[in-house]
Amino acid sequence: MARKRKSRSRRANVPSTPRTTWVRVKIAARKGRPLRVLIYARYSTEDQNKRSIEAQIAYCKKFLKALKITNVEITVIYDREMSGELIFRPGIDQVRAGIDSRQWDLILVEDASRLFRNEIACVELVGLAVDQEMRLLSINDEVDTGEEGWEDRLYEAARHHARTNRFTSKRIKRAHEALWEMGAAIGLLKTGYRRYPEDPADPDEGPFFDEIDPNWAPTVKEAYLRIAGGESTWSVAEWLTAVGLPKAGNFKSLEWKDNNVIDLIRRTDYRAFQTFRDTVSQKEYRTGRRKSRRNASDMIMTRDMPHLRIVEDWLWYKANEVIDARG
Repeated sequence: MARKRKSRSRRANVPSTPRTTWVRVKIAARKGRPLRVLIYARYSTEDQNKRSIEAQIAYCKKFLKALKITNVEITVIYDREMSGELIFRPGIDQVRAGIDSRQWDLILVEDASRLFRNEIACVELVGLAVDQEMRLLSINDEVDTGEEGWEDRLYEAARHHARTNRFTSKRIKRAHEALWEMGAAIGLLKTGYRRYPEDPADPDEGPFFDEIDPNWAPTVKEAYLRIAGGESTWSVAEWLTAVGLPKAGNFKSLEWKDNNVIDLIRRTDYRAFQTFRDTVSQKEYRTGRRKSRRNASDMIMTRDMPHLRIVEDWLWYKANEVIDARG
């Protein structure tokens, strides 16, 4: 009888054993003190595994152990939920300052993408470290600034990571378009609705779909009626806080504010009309930051969703007219 094959563990906090055979130049501390090592780690968004930082740190420590380097003084710096496209980040700014003051002998990263998703910025930072007589090893890229020709190898690795990031964005865009066409949910759950998986037997797998939440839809409609009837937004906000209406998924505070009420009234989902990609993100190359701008009208995707209607058209327009008049 054939043995059943074990499935691979998904636990991101258990690092695999890093290869060390590619390190050909001996790593040595200066006489009289331990090797001063910086480990830098980063992950991008709150949707990614929160254990990613710890996994990267453990991976780098395992790498040192595999090299039989034990007399070390380790500093750990990291950026949580920060895009690698950002040129300035709290953690990476600390790294720059430490390089300027020659705080370390060796810098370790899991791979170059943890530093930057921009090949020029990545090579520039590593070059600063080399100028300050600090050695850097990018483990998975097998880049060692202790060897000649590291610039080309690092640039190619960083370029590969940046290109992979662009391809990932395109794949996400295509996936969103497919979900939109089938009427599936995209983005965070909106107030007054609930979300369910296409296959109830596998609740963790999508696609997911939205439906009206009968427990809270009447409260949403009441908010529209109050605004249409002339009640102030701050008064409606106090009432919504008192009744405990949940906000959309990206809000952490349970307290409703004036602007939250206005956003609720402006949302067209409640009259069964949804829009997608109203805004687009545009990168500023100097900083790596992204700014939102209004998308061209012919690029905005729309769909009618009759089963998600909570308020009648007349009520939606009346409440918005009241908001407009106050504005």
